[in-house]
Amino acid sequence: MRGPWDVDDLSVLCDFDGTISLIDTAEYILERHAEGDWRALERAVAEGIITLEECMSMQFDMISLSRDEMLGELDRVVIPRPGFEELVEKCLFNNVTFRITSAGMDFYIRHFLRPYGWRDKVELVAPEVVDTHDGVRFLFPPKQFSQAHNFKEDNVLKEHAAGKRVAYIGDGTSDRWAAMAADMAFAVRGSVLDRELERAGKDHLTFTDLHEVVVKLFPGPTRQRG
Repeated sequence: MRGPWDVDDLSVLCDFDGTISLIDTAEYILERHAEGDWRALERAVAEGIITLEECMSMQFDMISLSRDEMLGELDRVVIPRPGFEELVEKCLFNNVTFRITSAGMDFYIRHFLRPYGWRDKVELVAPEVVDTHDGVRFLFPPKQFSQAHNFKEDNVLKEHAAGKRVAYIGDGTSDRWAAMAADMAFAVRGSVLDRELERAGKDHLTFTDLHEVVVKLFPGPTRQRG
């Protein structure tokens, strides 16, 4: 009889900014380099006036930094949350899907993964940052399921359709629907997601160190990679 989190049918989906990274990378760049009221655009999203995609595109139109300059600046301040390396290695060791689902900057996340040798081993679903003659545009992943509120929840539904059980890990509002749909939800302790799941009555586990997630998902002996 298999346990509730048998690795054979487990997929782990995880947010990046504020979850894997201790800081929000886009917010860090915007706070220091945006020429305009970028926070007003976030309020417009919350009020349903513009979409998240429109918001991010307009925000990054306020920045004159090159991608290389962004990478260099972020490399000095981005610190992975303790336990992240252990979580990825545990998933890879047991052939468990580990997918980053982020509304952040795809090029930075790939850059972040490269030193670990994970760029081709860890799946990434995130908006594609495209330079156009009209400025920077964020092209969000298309949804397969029309009922999904956003692409993060869509990824949870895709895993369910494939017969997988999903653990979702996050910290923010954009993670809410994915966490609600997941079989097991993990929220950064004291985060916006933690509070929203509490209000919604969704059972979830909180963490500060991702090692806490590891011991919950992989509590006993695990198989060796074939």
